[in-house]
Amino acid sequence: FAKISEMGIRYSALPGHTTEIAAALNDVLSEKWADLRGVKIVSFGINSVKASEKDEAMIKGLQKNAVFRNANMAAAHLVGAQAQAMDWGAIDTLPEIVGLALHTDGHVGYYVGNGYAVEWRGFSYGCVRTKVKDRKWKYWYKLPFIQYREAAAENTAPEIALGSRLLKRGMVGSDVKALQELLM
Repeated sequence: FAKISEMGIRYSALPGHTTEIAAALNDVLSEKWADLRGVKIVSFGINSVKASEKDEAMIKGLQKNAVFRNANMAAAHLVGAQAQAMDWGAIDTLPEIVGLALHTDGHVGYYVGNGYAVEWRGFSYGCVRTKVKDRKWKYWYKLPFIQYREAAAENTAPEIALGSRLLKRGMVGSDVKALQELLM
């Protein structure tokens, strides 16, 4: 089938080129069939031809790469892929999902829930926790490599005065929250 391939005939077009296939087979097999046994291919028929899955994948990849040589086609594909892969919206539509990226011109932060973000504000401030509403965030978006889940409803902690008990890791309560706010 190398001769047929050299003619540039595609898999899907083979049934329409049976004359060429018969001629190519006769050329290749003439010594063995015609000279030794007196057999010659007169006609040849094909209903359909299917490439192997590996070959089909390779052909599709080559065709896609050929299309992407056109800069406009490549850019359109990239924009479509990004739009499909990423949920995003204006900052005023920010859902309560921890880990969302927040964006403004030249800057990115991450939503940590309850109206707060963490962001790097340079060496003067370092990594800080800020209120989303107090910053100039424009958009939020989901990163395609993170699996997000809706934030759990906040547990209502018991009302306990700060300093009324010894605090240990994992404890909850209004005193724990008060201490956390003092430390921020």
